[in-house]
Amino acid sequence: MKLNYQFNLPGGLGNISLHQIIPLTLVIILAISVRIPGLWVPLFGDEATTFWEHRSSAWNELFLYYNGPNQHSFFSFLSNLSIQIFGENEISFRLPSFLAGILAIPLTWIAGRLIVKSYSASLLAAFLVSFSTPLLEYSQQGRGYTLTVFLTLIIFICGQRILDSYKRNFLMWSSAFLAASLCMVSTLPSNIYFLAAYGVVILYELYRRNKDDTENLKKLVFIGAVPVFIMGIITTGYLFFIYEDLQQGIETYRIYAKMEGISSLQPTFNHSLDICEKLVLPWGPAFYILFAYGFLKLRQIGLVLIFIVPFLLNFITGIQGPPRSYYFFIPFIMLISAYGLIMLIDLISSSSTRIYL
Repeated sequence: MKLNYQFNLPGGLGNISLHQIIPLTLVIILAISVRIPGLWVPLFGDEATTFWEHRSSAWNELFLYYNGPNQHSFFSFLSNLSIQIFGENEISFRLPSFLAGILAIPLTWIAGRLIVKSYSASLLAAFLVSFSTPLLEYSQQGRGYTLTVFLTLIIFICGQRILDSYKRNFLMWSSAFLAASLCMVSTLPSNIYFLAAYGVVILYELYRRNKDDTENLKKLVFIGAVPVFIMGIITTGYLFFIYEDLQQGIETYRIYAKMEGISSLQPTFNHSLDICEKLVLPWGPAFYILFAYGFLKLRQIGLVLIFIVPFLLNFITGIQGPPRSYYFFIPFIMLISAYGLIMLIDLISSSSTRIYL
């Protein structure tokens, strides 16, 4: 007797069988086990500064003012809430980062079902995200970087559901999309680069998917674009509200950057290469061979825009942040690279079979 248990994912994301849940669960358990020891370590570096500067900050001080690059407002809000519930200790302070880093793993798997539509590639990408050096490190530190990745995936999934269905659960997905966008830009103001890029992707996909339906094109594009335009108004409005503080924060970061050996915040080719190298640790720059092959096989222009627009905005604004400001790229790099590896294995397998025959 063969049992085939099927579980429906919420929001029309499809279903998952028991034999698919087990490997993903094992990856999550393994990721938790390697992160837990670091939660007890005494606070150090930037996270200690974040704690001392914002431990006692009220919610309005966190969200209505910006005091410098160590302020990750939405993280500090969640962290302070965690401390109120569980007491003042290292684990409570770091809990939002830890949970965000863990939840990013199944969210990467779900995003993979939407992008690459391959179970093997999605599972491999979830594994790669689990052991990405930047995400592993910041899952154990009280900062907003894993929260950025978590919110990136939430926004991406919501955006895909908005594209796939204008009628079913449209209000739910749009509301989640807008809420996550505001949370993301209040976590790190530089996250506006990703939001702008993904907004462009959604608008492009709306046109591409509906261009042949000439009668309803304007209506369909308008309806689907509404959440994007509202997101743009809300997030840019928030940044304009704290604009003067942001300017002071940038000047403060210039000082920190010089201490780290960075003479200028102007975008440069070498700095861009350094960013790209840090994003694929510990796998190394050769990892981008798989990334390029995955891109070639997917042939999705929308994904190209996710990577191009933020760097284009860097050159327009004349400001390029440190590699950690671009961690929102990591899940997409892992997904596309995982797909590239699976496709490469399939190619080698099929070639070997033909040779054998």
